[in-house]
Amino acid sequence: MSLELIGIAVAPGLAIVIYIYFRDKYDREPFVPLFVSFVLGAFTIIPAASIESALIGESVPGSSSLWMCAVEAFLFVGLVEEWVKYVVLKRYSFKHPAFDEPFDGIVYAVMVSMGFATAENILYVLQHGFGTGIMRMFTAVPMHAAVAVMMGYYVGSQKFEPTNKLLGLKGLLVAAFFHGAYDFWLFQKWDSSLYLLAFVVLWWAIRLARKAMDRQVENSPFKPSGMS
Repeated sequence: MSLELIGIAVAPGLAIVIYIYFRDKYDREPFVPLFVSFVLGAFTIIPAASIESALIGESVPGSSSLWMCAVEAFLFVGLVEEWVKYVVLKRYSFKHPAFDEPFDGIVYAVMVSMGFATAENILYVLQHGFGTGIMRMFTAVPMHAAVAVMMGYYVGSQKFEPTNKLLGLKGLLVAAFFHGAYDFWLFQKWDSSLYLLAFVVLWWAIRLARKAMDRQVENSPFKPSGMS
């Protein structure tokens, strides 16, 4: 096992975790729930892989059929992976006393997601090598983070709007949609040039994630009065 490969696999998730931690400007979270959320997120790769294997089999996802490609991307991968993260977010992080402002939904969603993405990245990089690690550093890992921000935006809003019980579910579905859209263009086997559309989805997701973070920072009850 190469320490260099492990470093390449871990670095992007760690960098995103640090970035999100410092975006939480007014009331940063304690270490323990952040760490536990990350570790639990890493373990969600086990049920996700089991469910995906049962649904897809051992073959690489992708089909010449538009319908099957969409089912695999949006349901068998996108929805399954975002659902296992959502379960950890709602069952552990959401209930923790430190979850006390809307932006915390984003913080904890990203911690869970980066745990998942880091575990997944280690497996991919050890199997496929350095080049895969570099590519995923700028594609798959940021995509996991961007959709986590979207999910966390809605879960954080739900925490402080308890009458709207569907906000969390909306966050799950939005995250699954963008995750599935990204994978759809990578899974398709009609034209390799269409792979570039996955980068369009990634750009769109990152753009929306940045807007979601800005909005929840502004919504913080801990923001000093008079600050804009």
